[in-house]
Amino acid sequence: MPWTPPHGRYEFPADDPATEEYASRPWSIKAKVIAAMVSQVDRQVGALLDLLDELGIAEQTIVFFCSDHGAAERLDGELNSSGILKGRKRSMYEGGLRTPMLVRWPGRIAPGRRSDLPWYFPDFLPTCLDLANASDSLPEGIDGISVLPTLLNRGLQKRHPELYWEWPRYNWRTQQYTGLMQAIRMGDMKLLRHASDQAWELYNLATDPGETTDLAASYPSLVRRMSERIDRVRKPHQPIPEPEKPAGRRYR
Repeated sequence: MPWTPPHGRYEFPADDPATEEYASRPWSIKAKVIAAMVSQVDRQVGALLDLLDELGIAEQTIVFFCSDHGAAERLDGELNSSGILKGRKRSMYEGGLRTPMLVRWPGRIAPGRRSDLPWYFPDFLPTCLDLANASDSLPEGIDGISVLPTLLNRGLQKRHPELYWEWPRYNWRTQQYTGLMQAIRMGDMKLLRHASDQAWELYNLATDPGETTDLAASYPSLVRRMSERIDRVRKPHQPIPEPEKPAGRRYR
């Protein structure tokens, strides 16, 4: 189910119960609207989970809940959307990349349990096929791995030797490519840069999840090894042509 809020122009119905709930908070209008959007999603997800219970199929249903990126608005001093994490949406810092994955499966996954296993969306397909005992149907050459051993707290969990992210910097207004943002995580160490002509930054996420201390100058050999790993494993994207734009307002 693809919820879109919090997103977009941050407008919200005045008659939604969450609007009144946050009306008296000493926050900006945007913070109040985002909080109301989060409460609306929470209410709707709760209704879905209640329906699974009502239909008696909760124990036969596994629910995954996640976001596609970090907060678009930090709102520091109000909602503190990114917490201690640095950055936000469209950033290679943890505030842009790291999101929680919540999983519910009554009777199979213990409630309240937490895992620090790093995994990402390419792992979803192998995990679902594993759940369906259909791992033999997994396409060859994909990067994802099943995290079912972690979800069920049993068996040996395979881990990624590295996780890699990139995002082409693109000016939608001028339709010009302006560089490449990249990040790679190997174990607890993370290397990143926000443009191809910028220096690499290196952080130890185990001791510095807020990415406050750049270690690149202290570990040049590690920077070189991790950046060379990117060169070996990265494959360039295929070009994606822009569709024709309809007359009138442009939607982006």
